[in-house]
Amino acid sequence: MIVRVLSWRRSWNLSFRASQEEIVRQRCVLRGWALGLIALGLGFDEPTPPASVVKEEPSARKPVVAGAAISPGKVKAGDTVTLVVQAKIAPTWHIYAADQESGSSIPTTLKLKLPKSVESKSDWSYPASIPNREGEGSIYEAQATFRRTLKVASDAPSGPIEVTCEFGYQACDPFTCRPPAKLTLKAKAVVVSSP
Repeated sequence: MIVRVLSWRRSWNLSFRASQEEIVRQRCVLRGWALGLIALGLGFDEPTPPASVVKEEPSARKPVVAGAAISPGKVKAGDTVTLVVQAKIAPTWHIYAADQESGSSIPTTLKLKLPKSVESKSDWSYPASIPNREGEGSIYEAQATFRRTLKVASDAPSGPIEVTCEFGYQACDPFTCRPPAKLTLKAKAVVVSSP
């Protein structure tokens, strides 16, 4: 009888361990799927901006710096590309959201000038803004990345293309707001011939 109980207990422990390992494995798979779905929902599937969009850091003298880039940098005629405009904002400073009214404050603006061989395929994709703790409207702090899908014409000649974006903003800190400012940003890509 004792031998029977011990052998039953030993086989039960082995099957229990196997089922625990299977449960852990299934949980890992489910977590991976959940993280993947979350990443898709948060827009992580969007193309990442090139590393050199903004070439300098903001400071108290220059609280907002910005840059623009086209991703990918080499395209074929007929391709779709993403224009990325990125602003870095100094600590304690903010700029006002582009897609919301800010009362008497000046919202961020983006105006495109496209060459003949490029057309816009979408409206601007704006970053998430936060409520302004010191006053009215919504704001961007630290960094704001704007995206817009563009299409290169199917008959675009080989060679460089340049997109210009006028980036307008008003920089404020907790004590004061600077006058509205505009930066002219240029982004370049090269149209390569198809093989």
